[in-house]
Amino acid sequence: MPQVSGQVVITSLKKPKTVAYALDTADSGAGGLALGVCLMHGASGSLESPTLQAVASAVAVAGFPCLRFTCRGNLQHRVNVCKELLEEHAGTMAGLEGTRRWVLAGHSMGARVACQVSGDVPQLVAACIGLSYPLHPPDQPTQLRDELLVGVQQPLLLVRGTRDPFSQQHLWDGVLQRLSSSMPIIHSVDAGDHSLKVAAGKESGAATAAALEAVCSAVQQFLQRLPQQDAAAAISQALESAAATEKDPGGATRKTKRAAVGAAVARKDSSKSAGGARKRKQMKSAPAAAAPHHKEKGAVKRRR
Repeated sequence: MPQVSGQVVITSLKKPKTVAYALDTADSGAGGLALGVCLMHGASGSLESPTLQAVASAVAVAGFPCLRFTCRGNLQHRVNVCKELLEEHAGTMAGLEGTRRWVLAGHSMGARVACQVSGDVPQLVAACIGLSYPLHPPDQPTQLRDELLVGVQQPLLLVRGTRDPFSQQHLWDGVLQRLSSSMPIIHSVDAGDHSLKVAAGKESGAATAAALEAVCSAVQQFLQRLPQQDAAAAISQALESAAATEKDPGGATRKTKRAAVGAAVARKDSSKSAGGARKRKQMKSAPAAAAPHHKEKGAVKRRR
């Protein structure tokens, strides 16, 4: 897919900072919902991380623009950079002119950034994707960092290797039971470590490549479910707003309520049409992938 790169200056910091970015553009975005994906690296990574590049390409093939950027520093610093980038700069980038809401995704520390930003500016965030969310430091399971993850209200995809030293299995299982997400989906990488590399002896390279392909497929499937889900939420919100003003006898208010619900329904219809077009396009441009199965090995879907 086409890629655009450049730099922006983040001015909300005490000292302005130049941030490099790369944008994998899609020929057609997410229809009327105008969703983009912002993908963030881990503590010591960069936008050129091979895993991020693979995921970004898969996102673009699915019909969504994918923005990556390099930013190192502590959690709050990266949160501040991410928020200014999306609120002030993304709309000026070629390929993102129509983007209004975001799916925030990240690996390791980038996943923590995604979770915090989703709570700070929920109006901008349609969903979150966490790759190897660092639940605790290695060998320090009592130092849980689960508050940001548990607090995510939006749809949430979590990808985790079963050998990840940053999330012991019994602690991970406990956190999953406390998720607040409206649509939690879990994808497990058998024998995968924190980098999602699979230990399989001489076959480790092939096993890791296959695991990454499955992760990319899980991300695509998650994104393709979002437009209808998001439109349904918009309709629900419009109906709730209408009910809240039901006691107002003014004719103008009733007209506004009908318009709000009608607009939400129109967005839903638009998202269905866009979703069908995206699927037809993906069949032409994306490599064949195995049909999803609720109990496929290495992938477990859980709902609350």
